[in-house]
Amino acid sequence: MDGPTVSAVDIVKARARLRRWSGWVHVRDAVLVAIALLAGWQGLQDSGSTPGPAWLAGLAMLPGIVALPWRRAHPSAVFTVAAVPNLLSWLVLGAPENGGMLLSMVVVLYSVGRWEDLRRRANLVMLLAVPLLVIHEWRDPSNTDLLQLLKALPYDAVGVAAWLMGAFIRVRREQRVTAAAQIAAAERTRIARELHDIVAHGIGVMVVQAEGAAEVIQRDPDRARAAMERVADTGRASLVELRRALGMLRGDSPADGAPQPGLSHLDELVHALGGTGLRIHVRSTGTATRLSPGVDLALYRVVQEALTNTLRHAEARTATVEIEHVVGAVRLRVTDDGCAGSTEQTTGGRGLLGIRERIGMLGGHVETGPITGGGFRVAVSVPTGAGQ
Repeated sequence: MDGPTVSAVDIVKARARLRRWSGWVHVRDAVLVAIALLAGWQGLQDSGSTPGPAWLAGLAMLPGIVALPWRRAHPSAVFTVAAVPNLLSWLVLGAPENGGMLLSMVVVLYSVGRWEDLRRRANLVMLLAVPLLVIHEWRDPSNTDLLQLLKALPYDAVGVAAWLMGAFIRVRREQRVTAAAQIAAAERTRIARELHDIVAHGIGVMVVQAEGAAEVIQRDPDRARAAMERVADTGRASLVELRRALGMLRGDSPADGAPQPGLSHLDELVHALGGTGLRIHVRSTGTATRLSPGVDLALYRVVQEALTNTLRHAEARTATVEIEHVVGAVRLRVTDDGCAGSTEQTTGGRGLLGIRERIGMLGGHVETGPITGGGFRVAVSVPTGAGQ
């Protein structure tokens, strides 16, 4: 009977578990130091490649190898500890060809490029890295002619490549962090706009309905009671949407809240506003197509914000919502017969700014302004494929 097989997925999972182990870094550093010490000791046994006393050359390279575990936290210090004793030894005795020394220098050069900031990297290049390469080739006894020097240059190129590789990985990581921060900021802005839309609309409608109830409570208690019931309904609906938006902010599942509203929810919006005294007419022309969630939500928010501004600032009696489905786009227009001269409605505060940002992100166009003869208009046009 065949034994259990190990798949590539199992190997990947095992590696992931190993990397999550807090002691893995220390084990890896200990193995690296051991390999560098072994390579250095073997190199010192070859007396032909070690000018001067072998023990003195080994003593010069030892600090750089032993300091390797601290290369991430203090790359410049470890590089200095590794470079200075070797430089002094090379100037006095000559530069040996030693695998342990080469390994430690390559690792430290990578660490400086990977974990050190740009200014310190530049200083180390000028003060230590360049002199290190030049003095090593100058004091290497095997470089007796130009041909031997050219043969040695690939070993120096390994150190340069390690430095550049570390710097490249650092830049890529910084780019990923910056991109993630930008995405997070955009998401926070979007959620803040959602919260503003929810709270401003809900409170605005409830204030208008409550004021209407207060005016008729003495002469028509039934009508006042109906208005207050609509206040409660609007408050409950706003709370549901608010919980959904906060759930997105916390990272909860979308199923924990209400679904995103869209144009199919306009009847509910119109019904909620019906008790305020504002008559709202909705007209739709053209063949409706399935909209992406982003476009559907954006159009709903435009209607919601425009009607809320009408209630709060325009003193209008009627409002009209016109939806026109054309090839490749949806055109939406909200007009009223109120006082278009209201500064709040004309500027729109965060509301109209939010509409412009939301529609602009979808590649659409927004027009707002007073209507000749009285009233105010909010008109948008959005490509139907935006946001998909």
